[in-house]
Amino acid sequence: MRTTSVLIVTFAVFVVLETLNVPNMPGDIFRRVMASIAVIAVFSGWYNLSGSFVSLLQSDRFGEVRMEAGWMERVARFGILLFAITSLLEVWRVDISGALTGVGVLGAGLAIATQDLIRNLVAGMNNMSEKRFAIGDSIQIDGSFVGTVEIH
Repeated sequence: MRTTSVLIVTFAVFVVLETLNVPNMPGDIFRRVMASIAVIAVFSGWYNLSGSFVSLLQSDRFGEVRMEAGWMERVARFGILLFAITSLLEVWRVDISGALTGVGVLGAGLAIATQDLIRNLVAGMNNMSEKRFAIGDSIQIDGSFVGTVEIH
């Protein structure tokens, strides 16, 4: 409800600003401030709703498989914050294309270098989210390693 109220007020101020024909310099800065407020309102609404959307994955329609959604909610919220920051920088006309290109190249290089680590990390998160193992379970891997699940 708060997000909707902020967006309505921001839109009303934009309409008043256009009607009054404010000179360019103060009007341009004021428009950017109002656009920033609107961007923050939209992304804060998405941020707050991300937990609800992720909790849909925890419903009973998946049968016996129960998923731990805490890490998924954190990843979704991180992505929303990242997009919010880039949107705000775009409103203020800060060119981040070079930085984004560098981050993309760095990410590709790290992904290639850490393929096995990422594969094992994703498999581990999958095991944790499905809660396949409980404390005290006995596990045998490839017939050679036998162990018991413990807390460390």
